[in-house]
Amino acid sequence: MKRPQLKPDEIPNYTIEESARYLHVDYEKISYWVIGADGVAPLSTVFTRKPFLLSFKNLVECFVLESLRNSHGISLQAIRKSIEQLRIARPSKYPLADYDLHTERGKHVYLDNHEYLTCLTRGGQLVFREILMPFLRRVERNERGIARRLFPRSPEENI
Repeated sequence: MKRPQLKPDEIPNYTIEESARYLHVDYEKISYWVIGADGVAPLSTVFTRKPFLLSFKNLVECFVLESLRNSHGISLQAIRKSIEQLRIARPSKYPLADYDLHTERGKHVYLDNHEYLTCLTRGGQLVFREILMPFLRRVERNERGIARRLFPRSPEENI
């Protein structure tokens, strides 16, 4: 049986402990996001569970999750709804890493398709781009819009 070809940014390389240190996020949070809990699905897709390792794309998704929760005050319920809507609108194993998102502080998450913004927390409602500010300033994207480099904040920095 042929093994699936992985893109370099999808190769599992990081333990949860390493990811937590690199991103300055609690181990328990990252574990919950990528493993889930009883009756709660994970928020990110992990390629390998034995050993349990994360890819660069997983790191980007965890960084985005942390930014949405703490820097922008988005509820976990709204984030789950946004991820579900995003997976419907754009098939991807790593939707939080693969697409350009914007947010209103503490309110909604928007998908930017470069023509208009779609409100993921409101079931795909279209909104005006001019009123919203991008929040993924620290995710550098390639020409196709895929996350290429990640610049997490230092523990002392407030965004």
